[in-house]
Amino acid sequence: MNPREWRRTTGPFGWACGQNQYGTRPRACMGLGSPHCTIGAGPGDAQQYASIRDEFRLYEFLMSLHKDFEPIRGQLLNRSPAPSLDTAVNELVREEARLATLQAQNKLNVCNYCKRSGHTIETCYRRNKSTAAVANTEPTPPMASTSAESQSSGSTINLSPTELQEIIAQAVRMAGNASLSTALSVLPGKSQTWLFDSACCNHMTPHSSLFSKLDPAPHPLNIHIVDGSTMHGNSLGFVSTSNLSVPGVFHNPRTGQELGTGPRVGRMFPVDNLHLPPVAPVSVAAAAVAVSSLPSLALWHSRLGHAPSSRVQQLASRGLLGSVSKDNFDCTSCQLGKQPALPFNNSESISNSIFELIHSDVWGPSPVASIGGSRYFVVFIDDYSRYSWIFPMKSRSEILPIYSNFAKMVETQFSKRIKIFRSNNALEYTQYAFQALLHSYGTVHHLTCPGTSQQNSRAERKLRHILDTVRALLLSTKVPTPFWGEAALHAVHAINRIPSAVIHNQTPYERLFGSPPDYHHLRLFGSACFVLLQPHEHNKLEPRSRLCCFLGYGETQKGYRCYDPVSHRLRVSRNIFLMLLPEDPPQDIPPRHSTRVRSIPPHLLDYHCYTTLATLHEPQTYREASTDPLWQIAMKEELDALTKNHTWDLVTLPPGQSVVGFARISSVRALLAVAAASKWDLFQMDVKNAFLNGDLSEEVYMQPPPGLSVESNKVCHLRRALYGLKQAPRAWFAKFSSTIFRLGYTASPYDSALFFRRTDKGTILLLLYVDDMIITGDDLSGIQELKDFLSQQFEMKDLGHLSYFLGLEITHSTNGLYITQAKYASDLLSQAGLTDSKTVDTPVELNAHLTPSGGKPLSNPSLYRRLVGSLVYLTVTRPDISYAVHQVSQYLSAPRSTHYAAVLRILRYLKGTLFHGLFYSAQSPLVLRAFSDADWAGDPTDRRSTTGYCFLLGSSLISWRSKKQTFVACSSTEAEYRALADTTSELIWLR
Repeated sequence: MNPREWRRTTGPFGWACGQNQYGTRPRACMGLGSPHCTIGAGPGDAQQYASIRDEFRLYEFLMSLHKDFEPIRGQLLNRSPAPSLDTAVNELVREEARLATLQAQNKLNVCNYCKRSGHTIETCYRRNKSTAAVANTEPTPPMASTSAESQSSGSTINLSPTELQEIIAQAVRMAGNASLSTALSVLPGKSQTWLFDSACCNHMTPHSSLFSKLDPAPHPLNIHIVDGSTMHGNSLGFVSTSNLSVPGVFHNPRTGQELGTGPRVGRMFPVDNLHLPPVAPVSVAAAAVAVSSLPSLALWHSRLGHAPSSRVQQLASRGLLGSVSKDNFDCTSCQLGKQPALPFNNSESISNSIFELIHSDVWGPSPVASIGGSRYFVVFIDDYSRYSWIFPMKSRSEILPIYSNFAKMVETQFSKRIKIFRSNNALEYTQYAFQALLHSYGTVHHLTCPGTSQQNSRAERKLRHILDTVRALLLSTKVPTPFWGEAALHAVHAINRIPSAVIHNQTPYERLFGSPPDYHHLRLFGSACFVLLQPHEHNKLEPRSRLCCFLGYGETQKGYRCYDPVSHRLRVSRNIFLMLLPEDPPQDIPPRHSTRVRSIPPHLLDYHCYTTLATLHEPQTYREASTDPLWQIAMKEELDALTKNHTWDLVTLPPGQSVVGFARISSVRALLAVAAASKWDLFQMDVKNAFLNGDLSEEVYMQPPPGLSVESNKVCHLRRALYGLKQAPRAWFAKFSSTIFRLGYTASPYDSALFFRRTDKGTILLLLYVDDMIITGDDLSGIQELKDFLSQQFEMKDLGHLSYFLGLEITHSTNGLYITQAKYASDLLSQAGLTDSKTVDTPVELNAHLTPSGGKPLSNPSLYRRLVGSLVYLTVTRPDISYAVHQVSQYLSAPRSTHYAAVLRILRYLKGTLFHGLFYSAQSPLVLRAFSDADWAGDPTDRRSTTGYCFLLGSSLISWRSKKQTFVACSSTEAEYRALADTTSELIWLR
């Protein structure tokens, strides 16, 4: 390394005691292979001598600097008083760092070898190309015989064999003569004195006579020297002379050669006579062999289109490539372009005890909702026993309470705590609430790497096993697809009782509970069965049982789960009788008919057995439904209900007559915000067959429905409203209003569907939305009185505390209410087929403007219209998508491909923000505030402006809107005034 290169790598000076090019100090102050440095004696007054010498050495040191440091050198020389040598060194180091940063920022690096910018001599391609076999020596520039093409290209250099040997000989001569070593020489024309730094980690000497006190070392003394070798010291002592006291000196009996001696000046030791050990000469011929002209395997690897190294070595071993240097090589390009995923090892590990490790995964969404409304299920697998638990879910957000109950069950029933929980990186597992729940139980959460579901392989295989079993159950018994949830529960119940080779042919049930399972209760899934009815469900002359379909086993009751196709509900009963129906014979084998006379048991002579669920297909016409006994029963029950309510009278059609065929959502949000701020309880009730309670004031006649036996000239004179009748909503609302007014309630003058009553006991609010109602207030006894009164007047269903209303999911906490539409949004993504799509950060692209003519027309716009309609309702709790939905809603009549792409972007944004919603704080003040804004001529097509406003009740957002204005505004002021007028109208209504 030449002096200029030394300056570039380690600064304006170097550590003379064996410091490497990265600027780190060695463990001991030594020379090349020398075990010590001798410290010479100074003058009598060391302090005075050091002060004089420091100033002289400072000037000598500054004058030896490179010309790049001319500005800082002038500043240091003109400073009064003169700085110390340490201060000068520190400022030079900072100056060098500043210059390096400046060169990197301005790309002003200029190579001192090739004189080109953009790199330094350390990374110079020309220099490194010509000195590949000679490290740490100054290269010889190309000779005049080098071709002009090589000089101009800047990428290659051609050297003749004679020139190459001259370079090698020069390097050998420099290495063989220590006195010519450029790595240890100073700048030409400057002082030949070396300055040794005494700030080393440890001192050492082989001379035991210098020690005033010498003791054995308490531990081995490892001394690393600059040539890479290690020496071992065995003693540690105190060196004291007339001018110097050095404690903690290493003693090593290994002798070495002195490099030089010199007096101590401050922290430096000037040495004028540096003696370097000679190096054995190396022959030029031997050195020339090191630079071989043979092509390497790496070169042939590139020539063969980056073929595998094993194939290149195979060709070389067969002699097809000629003479080749068989050095090993690594190709970075192949790693970047060909690197495959590492194979997964087959894990045979198993836990040592139950609930030491739980695997989990969520399946869904299902293309068809189950009969209970579920589209997902989550499974938990114990690693030790391989026992599985399955829980159906309507949305992914339900996993938090499900796991909380599961962990409590494990702790209560098995006196265990789940130690490790392993899952993938799905949002429901990584949300803060779920992580906090695991932390509260002290459970360690193992997550898979992104995009590596194989690391959760046991849960993935369990899902596949369950789904394979579900498909087999549904196909073998011809059970409709909506019963997949019950089939999954049945499958897990059976899988837990099947031996597994992984757990030494034991069953998961036996491994978890310690005893073999009982198989006598198992029944055939999907088989027809008769379920004994409760006494209040029949009279003495009606059937005592009902034909149902067996679907599984009770979870909390000791009974069987059977589906009742008449009442459309699941029955759990132990009193069932299964009918074993013969299977359909293969089509290519003629069935064998028995001559035995078959007879039905006497107690079943009055019953007819059908394949229970084969008739659950919904018929499209009355003729189709009338052939099904189950639909005949359902139609009879509906007609009986209409007759009981005296819905019509059978009359002759009078001459001249012909025969025929609510609350704002912002009110709901405002009511919820008031209840949250007032800390009121929220209740929900539902009216059964609400429209049938309405009284008609007009004369309406209807043809008798099919199945009703009447005379041919009779028609139905309606006395009460029916579903589908235009007057039905108005008639029902009039009936409900008149009824609740009798209890002292008053309709709000701003929203006629909001009823309230104020008494000395408190306030009660009731909001009616068709047949659903929300009840809240601080008069709990009055609320109970209201419930009882409504149950007497109508057929009501008390749904308890408000949790799900019109697709809104309401979560209660001590801090307030959180309202989301996560399930609705998840179903919308499933409908659009975007459950596995990537997410985006914004619902609208930056500076995107939709036009009626952009893109191609959609061949079938029905999907676009369904998605936009669903998005409009999703804005009930998502103000962040209001503007985007407003944009795509303008093109429902003739949607195009660009409009559909905008809808898909909104859905991808929803996928990443599935659980966003509204939060109504319990500490919010009941102060109404409004904000309004408008753009000007924002629509590039018709130049109409867009109005936007929002209303907050305290901190709770209760109303907002984004809508295009009706007329073109002539100025921005007019657009703002129009927006303010719309805001004022909404404010008056909300006041």
